[in-house]
Amino acid sequence: MMRDTLDQIEVTNTIRGRQVLYDEQDKQKTLAEERVKTANANLRMVVTSLICLLIVLPTTYLLFKYKKRQKDLLKIQEKDREKIFSCDKTVLKYKEQIEHNKQIIEVLNRSLQEKDQEQQELKKKLRQDFEQKNQALYAQKEHQIELLQNLKNSSVYKNFHENEEWKPSTEDWEELFQLINAIYPSFAQKLQEAYPKIPIQMERLCYLVRIHVKPSRLSMLLNHSNISVLRKRLYLKMSGKTGKASDFDLYINDL
Repeated sequence: MMRDTLDQIEVTNTIRGRQVLYDEQDKQKTLAEERVKTANANLRMVVTSLICLLIVLPTTYLLFKYKKRQKDLLKIQEKDREKIFSCDKTVLKYKEQIEHNKQIIEVLNRSLQEKDQEQQELKKKLRQDFEQKNQALYAQKEHQIELLQNLKNSSVYKNFHENEEWKPSTEDWEELFQLINAIYPSFAQKLQEAYPKIPIQMERLCYLVRIHVKPSRLSMLLNHSNISVLRKRLYLKMSGKTGKASDFDLYINDL
C-alpha cells in the first residue's frame, strides 16, 4: 500500500516536472518566435530604408545635376543673347554709355580719398548720379534686347527671313513695320526725312535691310531682279553719296 502511494507520488512529480519542462519549452519557443518576428521586422525596415535610400540618392543627385545644367545653360544663353544682339546700334549705344559712366565712377572713387569734406560730398553725389544713370541704361539695354528677341522669335520675322514658299500680304508688311517701329521708334521719321514721299517698295526694302534680310531674299520678296543696283541708287538718293550696296545697308542700320 505504502509502495503504491510512493509510486503514485513519483508519477505525479514526474508528470509535473514534464509539464514544467513543456511549459518552459513552450515559453522559449514563443520567445524565439517573437525574436524572429522582431528580427524580420527590423530586417524589413532596413531593406525598406535601403531601397528608399537607393531611390532618393540617385533622384537627388539627378535633380542637382539637372538644376546645375539648367543654371549653366541659362548662363550660356545669357552670353549668347548678349553676343547675338551686341551689334545692334541701340544696344551698342547703351553699352558704350554704361562703360563711359563706369570710368567716371572709378575716377570719382579714387578722388574721394581727398580730405576736402565739401569736395567729397560733391563727388559722392556725382557718383550716385552716375550709378543711377547706369542702372537706368542697363534696364533700357535689357529692354532693347528683349524687344529684339521677341522680334526674332516672331512668326513674321521668320517668314521674311526663312520661308521660301511664303508670299507676304499687305497685313504681313504692316505687322513687320509695327514691330520694327516699336524697337526703333525714330526709324520711320528718319527714313521720311532722308527720302520724303518714299515709294512703298523702297520703304519695304529699307525695313527689310533694317532686320538684315539677305540680298537673295530681298530680290524674291520685292520681286526685283537686281537688288544691288537698287540699293546703290537708294544710297545715292538718301545720302547724296555714291557707294556700294553694302554702304546702303550700313546707312539704313545707322538711322
